[in-house]
Amino acid sequence: MDQQGERLRHLINYHEVGHNGTTPGTCRPEDEPIRLWARTNGYLVNDCGRIPATIREAYEASQR
Repeated sequence: MDQQGERLRHLINYHEVGHNGTTPGTCRPEDEPIRLWARTNGYLVNDCGRIPATIREAYEASQR
């Protein structure tokens, strides 16, 4: 495969899998308490996928 084709294959794989190796929209059971807390406290958070750092930080601060 030529260099351009190899680069394209890499970019497609990067997009489909995600740069951190997870599938986009992955639901992690350990994140559910954070999502529940966020919704209860007025934050908008998706059912699956990445939880924004600001929400994680607020959750962690509330647990101290």
